[in-house]
Amino acid sequence: MDDQEFAGYRQADAETLRRWEAWASEARTQLAAAGLPVEPHGLDPAVGAGAVVEVDPGADEAGGVYVSWRPAPVLRVAAMRCAVEQRPEDPVLGHIGAIDSAMTEAIRAVLTAGGFDIGDSPNDFAEGAVYVIGPPRRRLLESLGLEAPCCGGVLGVGRGSAPVGGPVPR
Repeated sequence: MDDQEFAGYRQADAETLRRWEAWASEARTQLAAAGLPVEPHGLDPAVGAGAVVEVDPGADEAGGVYVSWRPAPVLRVAAMRCAVEQRPEDPVLGHIGAIDSAMTEAIRAVLTAGGFDIGDSPNDFAEGAVYVIGPPRRRLLESLGLEAPCCGGVLGVGRGSAPVGGPVPR
């Protein structure tokens, strides 16, 4: 058993992980450009809210990029109270469900408009999340003719057109 395998779980190869991370980064960029709050990668979920873009590093059919919506902690706490107090008919649950549906549809619309190939989550543990099947042909900032000075050219923006997840120009 190598470093990437544990109890039947196998992590995707380094190239695939790099490609998925590039897709996740572009998804965050497109969602933020649309005006949606995007939870910073690595932020503690206890304080975060907004679009959550994550990479499942598994080498199985569930591996890849997932985008979901996380409402503000105040709504999450209210929903948890309803569950703990066994109040399934409480209006807060309908409210949070409606918000989740609306925001998931907004995420789908933004990513589709940006050229991403998306689908339904193949992961039982990420049910309802938007699954990124493939990247757009061009990065958003590149298609707008904008440079990304904060990235130091790491994304290749403004330096030729490499497909998202493809080789980065050096």
